Amino acid sequence: MNRSLIVSSVVLIGLFVCLSLPGNSHIPGPLKHPLLAYLGYPAAILLLLRMNPFKYGLGIGNWRKGLWLSFLASIAVLLSCFLFASVPAMQSYYSSARWGTGDAGAILLGEWGRLRVLIGWEFLFRGFLLFPLYECFGPAANWIQATLCALTHMNKPLVEMYGSLPFAWLLGYLARKSGSVWYGVYVHWLLGFAIEVYIAIGTKGFVPFF
Repeated sequence: MNRSLIVSSVVLIGLFVCLSLPGNSHIPGPLKHPLLAYLGYPAAILLLLRMNPFKYGLGIGNWRKGLWLSFLASIAVLLSCFLFASVPAMQSYYSSARWGTGDAGAILLGEWGRLRVLIGWEFLFRGFLLFPLYECFGPAANWIQATLCALTHMNKPLVEMYGSLPFAWLLGYLARKSGSVWYGVYVHWLLGFAIEVYIAIGTKGFVPFF
């Protein structure tokens, strides 16, 4: 057990959670760039401690198990998003102007923005935090990271705020079983993509790509 790594991960996550609370909606300075804030800083800490980031979730892991669990998680995500998209608060929060414009560039740019945030986000919570905590607390570590992750959703619609805890636990389970955060990146991206597409179809009445 690397105590320095555990302390570093908890301190960094604690700082991130404080900055993400509703009263601090704008993250200052260089932390505004998601790949630097969520991926760069944790990876640098691992390298300074002479730890291999690929052993803390950045590797490909057990790809067979990862793909199978991702497939099952995708079904649950698509079904749950279909229900959540009918909630007025979700429609108001996640309605995106780029859907339905026919502007493929705007759609791709928006999805790239979502993806780069989620790459760092998954590594921060389900890699840098979860893996060392698991060495210390075992399965309870997944609930620790899920709770901290849920705290960052306090400014979101209620259905998402409450749903973020079991979803974060699911992503942590996926990361631990597969040994990689990349499968969680896909599942998390699918969640955001599906909810916006369902909302666009439901509120605008057309296939959102056209």
